[in-house]
Amino acid sequence: MEAAQASAALPGTFGGYALQNVNHIAHLSGALIGVALVWLLSRIPSQPQDHDASASSRKVNRRVS
Repeated sequence: MEAAQASAALPGTFGGYALQNVNHIAHLSGALIGVALVWLLSRIPSQPQDHDASASSRKVNRRVS
């Protein structure tokens, strides 16, 4: 595992430490954005509620009564 990390690290003054922090931040940001999208999509109703149909059925029921 360490050999893979060492080969993936870019040479620089920080020795890849800064890049690992960026990777963690990007991963956490992506996870938070994913959670927010799922939450927003769960608040959208899957089928539109038809309020007009219920109102028109009440009008029909009033005429029959």
